[in-house]
Amino acid sequence: MALQKTCTLASGASYNYHKAEFPRICAGDKSARVVVKCYVDAAARLAEKKEVLNKVYTVPAGTFSQLNLAQTDARDLVYTYLKTLPEYSGATDV
Repeated sequence: MALQKTCTLASGASYNYHKAEFPRICAGDKSARVVVKCYVDAAARLAEKKEVLNKVYTVPAGTFSQLNLAQTDARDLVYTYLKTLPEYSGATDV
């Protein structure tokens, strides 16, 4: 799973494929740290090209309990959370 949304760097280059790594739970405050690797497109990811950009997000403590706990895959929950952020508004699952 990944998110698709076209974004543009300051240089003018664009990318549209956003793949989250598995979340790492921070034991002290129970938040989760998620790295999203951004690629030019899905083909670049499949060809194992280097990502254009890495973004780091901290998913606040309690977020997972506010989302659909019937899902068992934490990544699904992370993507659901990311789509609540302004920079991923309108992103589609791919």
